[in-house]
Amino acid sequence: MSENTRTPWYRKKNVLILLVLLFAIIVFGSTTQTWLQVQADQGVVKAADMAVQGSKAATAVTAFSVVAIAGALAASISGRVIRIAAGCVLLLASIGIAVAVLTVLANPQAAASGPVGAQIGVTGIPLQVTLSPIIWLSLGADVLLFLGAVAVLLFGRAWTGTKKYENSTAGGAKVSDEPVDDIDSWDRLSRGDDPTSGTIEDDSASHSNQENP
Repeated sequence: MSENTRTPWYRKKNVLILLVLLFAIIVFGSTTQTWLQVQADQGVVKAADMAVQGSKAATAVTAFSVVAIAGALAASISGRVIRIAAGCVLLLASIGIAVAVLTVLANPQAAASGPVGAQIGVTGIPLQVTLSPIIWLSLGADVLLFLGAVAVLLFGRAWTGTKKYENSTAGGAKVSDEPVDDIDSWDRLSRGDDPTSGTIEDDSASHSNQENP
């Protein structure tokens, strides 16, 4: 049985990254939908029902969800150090989303007053606000996003990153013929390899060939 088969699904890189990305997209998508149904009482004239989108009721949710999407993509392609940093970004973004959503739930009238005032041109009037189920969907997806971020931090250290240098044999360590740049050198150094070893060996061989034609 292979090692990948023995690994629980919640520890696997592909599964976790896909789930985290999915939850972040759900939160982002929910901000384009109606969070609040509002009816403004202007005295004799009662305004028609107005819908307030999540992006208007809690603008921070949109921003934090974009950050979470970027963090998930970064965690999927980066090395160990950057992956941990991306996990921290995911964790902070999920906390920011939760704070913004809970603020709307705690005082929906205050969240709706700004968008409604901009729409009808009148502020300070009584508002009757009804919460849409979408806001609860956003909160639920964010809870799962938070758990996914914690899992990335806990299990992401054991994931293998994208390797540009592959061993040609089981016991040998042949370096790729591709030129080494600063990012490649840093990746090799983080894995405990000497980024200059291949260059030194090549230079020594070249010098030896020149002395012994």
